[in-house]
Amino acid sequence: MAATTASNHEIARLANAHARADFATWQMMAKLKSVDALPNDAQEFYAGYLRLLERPKTTTEMATEATIKVVYARYYEKMGGTGKPPRIEPAPRSQPTPAATGTDNVTPFRRIKPAASAPARKKSLPVALIFTGMIAIAVAFHYAKTGF
Repeated sequence: MAATTASNHEIARLANAHARADFATWQMMAKLKSVDALPNDAQEFYAGYLRLLERPKTTTEMATEATIKVVYARYYEKMGGTGKPPRIEPAPRSQPTPAATGTDNVTPFRRIKPAASAPARKKSLPVALIFTGMIAIAVAFHYAKTGF
């Protein structure tokens, strides 16, 4: 029975995440005035959400959570969950963004200070010295071949 419970909990977690993502998509589609492009079941869920909003003393958050709960229950059943869907707590709301609180979120540019000691570099021979050495070797080879 433990595997079934763990399996149902995993299905519940996925169904809840899917329901929340879908609801956010539906809200965005509504803002873009294209709710009619949604599938029929999504349109029904969104219409139910709008009906909840029309009730007195119903806040947007209350209507949102109630709609997500209904969608979650449907997704839980479709995904193969057995029994009553377990209660999944919504994720805690994050802190307000700096733009919402009126504070600035821009970090000033800071120059990165170079390291105190640079790694020791190998001394390299100047290019002219290398070129002169190659010419000397070529001349010596030429004279060795032809004789002095």
